[in-house]
Amino acid sequence: YVAPNDSFSRGVKYRIDTDKMEIEQLWQYGKERGKEFYSPYICNVTYYNEGHYLTHSGGIAYDSEGNASTELGPFAKLEDPNTVLKSITVETVNDEVALELEVNSNFYRANKFTLYAKEEGMSDLELGQGQLLGTLGETNQMDTEIPAEETGEIVSDWHEAHLTEEVDMLTFQAKFEPGTLAMLVLEGEEETRQYFISTSKGLRGAMCTGTFLPEDDRDTRTVVTKDGLDGEYKVKLIVNDKKFETGLSIRA
Repeated sequence: YVAPNDSFSRGVKYRIDTDKMEIEQLWQYGKERGKEFYSPYICNVTYYNEGHYLTHSGGIAYDSEGNASTELGPFAKLEDPNTVLKSITVETVNDEVALELEVNSNFYRANKFTLYAKEEGMSDLELGQGQLLGTLGETNQMDTEIPAEETGEIVSDWHEAHLTEEVDMLTFQAKFEPGTLAMLVLEGEEETRQYFISTSKGLRGAMCTGTFLPEDDRDTRTVVTKDGLDGEYKVKLIVNDKKFETGLSIRA
């Protein structure tokens, strides 16, 4: 076992001679930077041409004293808010650094794209009004309607419920005790829609998503696209067997 402070991450290129069963290192980048460039996960190297590479160290994490973290960045951040997360991406041409990008978070992969599309008629770009292309698809509803008593009351402040509405979707965030039956309800003039809110506590398999995990595992986030919605809807919340008002409405 090598301690994180003594570790490094690097991109490397080998030549493999299958006849002689020998391996020769032809190129590397990163070893010389030591713990500054060390990531225990989420790194990649892109080959563009001979001598031209992009090396991405996406999971860098330091503790509050500047030591390379012994934990993956997302977990270290949850335990110590002073943990520093970074990603460093370096483009090298013939062993010279042509570009270096440092970002204050962990990122899964890096790649470099041309600024303009090469297709005919796509190179004359102008500033103007943005346009949404395509849709996010319709969010699945609960197959079974859950009966609940109308309380007429505003949902308790304890739930810390809040809604973010965007042009094509809405995000509902609230806090629940694990195992609570919770449903987001959209009541319109022509229809009522119910969306299940998962309150079960579970492990997250992809560590790169941990950067965005809340500190409190009772916090939930439910996203509903506006595809399939038509008109104005009142936003309500079912908690166990009771339905509460939020005082909010959305339009699609």
